[in-house]
Amino acid sequence: MDETSFDSVPDHTAAGEDDAPVEEEDNNDQAKCFSQVQSKRFWAPLLPSTCRLCPSMDLVVLGMQPANSESVLTAASLWLHRTVSWQRLSTLTNNFDGQDTDDQGVSHVEWSSDGRTFALALTNGTVVLYQVEAMVSSTSSMSGESASPGLLCAVPVAKEGIVGLKWAVGRSHPGWKLSLAEEEEAVSWSYRCKFLDKASDLLPPSEHQKLYRQPTEVNHGAEVNNSQYSALPTCKTPLSLLCVATKGKGLHIYLHGRYRLLTLPMMAQRNVEVVCSPDLSHLLVHQEKSMNLSLFSIPSLSKQKHNLQIISSLYCSITSHLEALQKHVPEILASWKVSIKPLDTKIEALVRLLKDYGVEPDLRQILRQYILIGSTSASEEMSNAIEQFFNGVQMNDQLVTRMERSLQAAIANVETTARSFLLGPSRALAFHAGELLGLARFAPSLLSPEAAKRNLDLCGVLLTTAEFTMTKIVEARFRLRDFIAWLRAKGSEVKAKGTAPNSAQSENAKKRRVPQATVEKMLSYLRSENYQSSSVVERLLGIPLTELLQDEAKFVYSCPVSSTEASRDNGVDATYERSTPTVLYATKETENAVVAVFETPRTVMAKSIWRLDLFLPVERKTEFLPVAIHSRMGRDQPKPEFDFDSEDVADEGFFSPTVLESSKVNVPHFYCRQWSIIAKTTPPSAASNENYTVKLYMIPHGWSDSTDGLDDLLAFTNFDVEEEDLLQECGLPFYLTTEIVLPEGRRILDLAFYGDDGKSNLTSGVDSGPGRERRQALGLLLASNQAVTSAQEKSIELWLIEYDSLKYQAVAAKKDSKQIFLDDGEIQSECRVIAKAQGSEEIEEEEGVVFAKARQVGSISSSASLHGSSARLMLSGSRGIGGIITTPQGVTTLELFDLEEDEEPESEDGSEAQPMDA
Repeated sequence: MDETSFDSVPDHTAAGEDDAPVEEEDNNDQAKCFSQVQSKRFWAPLLPSTCRLCPSMDLVVLGMQPANSESVLTAASLWLHRTVSWQRLSTLTNNFDGQDTDDQGVSHVEWSSDGRTFALALTNGTVVLYQVEAMVSSTSSMSGESASPGLLCAVPVAKEGIVGLKWAVGRSHPGWKLSLAEEEEAVSWSYRCKFLDKASDLLPPSEHQKLYRQPTEVNHGAEVNNSQYSALPTCKTPLSLLCVATKGKGLHIYLHGRYRLLTLPMMAQRNVEVVCSPDLSHLLVHQEKSMNLSLFSIPSLSKQKHNLQIISSLYCSITSHLEALQKHVPEILASWKVSIKPLDTKIEALVRLLKDYGVEPDLRQILRQYILIGSTSASEEMSNAIEQFFNGVQMNDQLVTRMERSLQAAIANVETTARSFLLGPSRALAFHAGELLGLARFAPSLLSPEAAKRNLDLCGVLLTTAEFTMTKIVEARFRLRDFIAWLRAKGSEVKAKGTAPNSAQSENAKKRRVPQATVEKMLSYLRSENYQSSSVVERLLGIPLTELLQDEAKFVYSCPVSSTEASRDNGVDATYERSTPTVLYATKETENAVVAVFETPRTVMAKSIWRLDLFLPVERKTEFLPVAIHSRMGRDQPKPEFDFDSEDVADEGFFSPTVLESSKVNVPHFYCRQWSIIAKTTPPSAASNENYTVKLYMIPHGWSDSTDGLDDLLAFTNFDVEEEDLLQECGLPFYLTTEIVLPEGRRILDLAFYGDDGKSNLTSGVDSGPGRERRQALGLLLASNQAVTSAQEKSIELWLIEYDSLKYQAVAAKKDSKQIFLDDGEIQSECRVIAKAQGSEEIEEEEGVVFAKARQVGSISSSASLHGSSARLMLSGSRGIGGIITTPQGVTTLELFDLEEDEEPESEDGSEAQPMDA
C-alpha cells in the first residue's frame, strides 16, 4: 500500500482541535536542531498509551479521552492523521470490536512493524486488529457499509483488563555468522518455501479465497483489488509476536496477532512495557513505576521460527475458513428458505383444501395417485380438491411463470453463495489439514501426528458433507424446475377440461404438456426419501437442504448407497440407511479437532521458558523516575579486516560496545547477537548537589564463549530441555553499564529510545526491511529551570543522545542465578560522561563529554507537578520523527518534530532516502 493512496481522502477538521502558535526561541541555538512539523492543541485530553507514530508511514493514531474526565484512563475515540499535512483519514468511536456495545474504551494502541495494521486493547479485555487501508478506503468512499471499517478480528484475552501491548517482528542480521545447524536450516527453508502457500494455485477459486488474496496476484487477467488482502499472513511472512500484558493473568504471546502460543507468568497492575530481542527469543518486561524487570527467554521461538510461521499461518487461514462457515451457512439456509417460500405458500393452500374435503393429507401419496390414475370417482374428494386448487387464482399461469423465474434466480444465487462460502472453505480446510499432517510428520515434537490425522479425517468428512450439500442444491434446482413445469401442465389441463378442442385453454394445455420423462421424474421424486422439514416443498420433493444446513440436527439419515456398493450385496437391490452429518455439526467437530491440533505447540513450547528477574537500584525519593527499555542487534564475532575501498554491507548496523579493558570480568569477549538496554533515571542525592543522571544497563542474551557461530547446543530441537541446558544458553554471565550526567537544573520528565530496527517497512513478506539497524539514540524530555516568558514557567527540552560510541564498564553476574541485582556501585570515570546541548556552531570532541541534539519544545508551569503524566515522549526512529504531549493550563498540546532534517541517509540501493511525507 503506497502512502500516496491516502491523498485523495478529504480532510476532516475536528471541533476541539486547533492550531497552536509556534514560538521561535530568540538566540536559542537548540531550536535549530529539529524543525517543527506540527503544533496542535486539543480541548479533550490525549491518552499517551493510545498515541502512537506509525513506523513506516507519516501517520499517527491519537486516542482522545472523554472531555472533563482525565481520571478515566481510556480513550473514547481514535483519530488517524497524517503527520505532515494533518489530514484526518479516519475516526473510530465506540463499537471498536463491532459488537454494538457502548461501554468500551481503548487503553493501548500498537502498530505492526509494516504499519499496515494496528492493535487496540479494549477495556473489556479484547484485542482488536484494524487494517489501515480498509479504514481509509471506507472513509474515502463514505459508503457506510460497515460500522467498524477496517476491522480484521477481535481476540478476547482477559476480562480483568489489558495493561500493555507490544508488536515485534523477528529478523536476522545479514552479517551474522551462521553455525552449521543454522546453515542447514536456511538451506532447508529455501527449498521448503517453494512448496508453501500453494492453496490459491491448487484450489478452485472462491470468493473467500479472493478476500485474502495478495494484490499482486492476478485472477483471470484482472488484478484483484481487495482492501483485506494483507489480513492473513502467509507461511513466508516473517514471524511476529503480539505481546498482551494483562492484570494478574500474565503476558500472552500471539503469533501474527491471532494465534495464542504462550502465557508467561507475570503480575501487573499498571502499564507494562515489553521489548523483544531481534530473533524474538528474549522478552524484557517492565512495569511502570517499578524498579523490577522480568526477562523471559524462550530459545525454541527462534529455533522453530519457520515451523511456527507455517503453524501460525495455517491457524489464521483455518480459523478464518471455520468462521466463514459458521457465518455463511445460516445465511445460505435463510436464503434457501426465502427462495422456496412463495412455492411453499401455494402448496400449503392445496394441503388446506385436502383437509377441508376430508382427505388424509399425505400429499406425496395423493400426488402419486393423481399422476398415475388422474381424476376418478373412487377418489372424488381428492379430485375435487385438486381441481379447485388448479382453478384458483393462486395458480394463474402468469403468476406461476413469474414465480418460476424468481425461484430459479434465487436458487442460482444460493448455489453461487454455497460454492463460494461453503464448498470453497471446506476444500481449503481439507487442503490445510493435509499440510498440517505433513508438518506434524516433519516435526513430531511440535505437532501431534495423531491429532493432525484426526483433523484431516474430520476435514474430509466436512468436505464430503459440503459436496453432498452442493449436490442436493443442484438437484433441488432441477426438481423444482420439473415440479413447476408439471404444475403448469396440470393446471392448464384442468382449466381446459370441458372446453372445445380448439379453444384457447385446450391449446395452452397442449403447449404446456410435459414429456413422459418429466412425469416419471416426478414419480421418482415423490417416492424418494421423506426428510423432516418445516417446508412442504422439501418434504414433497425429498430435498434435505434444511436438515443439512440447520443447527438443531447432527445427522441426515437415509442416504442411499451407490449402485456399485449395492451390487456387492449379492446383487440384491437394497437401500441402506446411512447418516450424513449436517454442515454445522461437521464444522463443530472439525473445530474441536483443530483446537486439539493447535494446543500441542502451546504445551511443548511452555517447557523451554527461562525467567530471570532483574532488580534496579531502588531510590528513596518518591518522585516519578522514568525507565525505558530497548533491544539491539549485536555483533557476534570480531570485526573482519577488509578493504576500506569496497563496501561491506553486512558490516553495517551492529551494536558493538566499547568495553573498558580494566573491567574485571572473566569472559573471553563481549560479542553477542542480542542485547536489551535499560535506561534508568537517577536523581541527585540529598546530601550532595549532584545532577540528574541516566544509567544505561546493557543485557546480553544467548552469549557464548565461542565466536565461531553459535554453539551446537543452541541447535537442539527437543523441547524436554534440562534446566542446565537452559542455564547454559539463557544465563547472564555479565552486563555492561555506563552513566550520562545531565547539566545542572535539568530534570527528566520522560525517557524513550529512538532507533530504526531495520524491520519497519511497508513490504510485508520475506524481504521485510533491510535487517540492519540504523540511527540509534536515547531521547530525553527535560524540564529546565531556564525561564521562558516569566519566572513562573519552566522550559521543556527534547534531547537526543547517541550512546553507541560511549565506553562501557563490564560487571560480572551469576550465570546460574534466576535473580540479578544490577549493581549501583561506583562507575569508573571513563564510563561517566557529561551531556551537553549541541549548538548550531561546529563542535569539537571533548573527553568525558557527549553532545546531544536538543531543542526547547515548550513550557510548563513551575507550580505544576512534574510527574510522568505531565509530559510524555513518543519517538519513531524508522520515520525520523518525534512527538511530545503536554498539558499546559488544562489544554493538551501535541508537538511533532522532524528529528533527521540535517541528515540524508542513503537507502539500501544507494539512492537518497525518501522524505518523510513520501
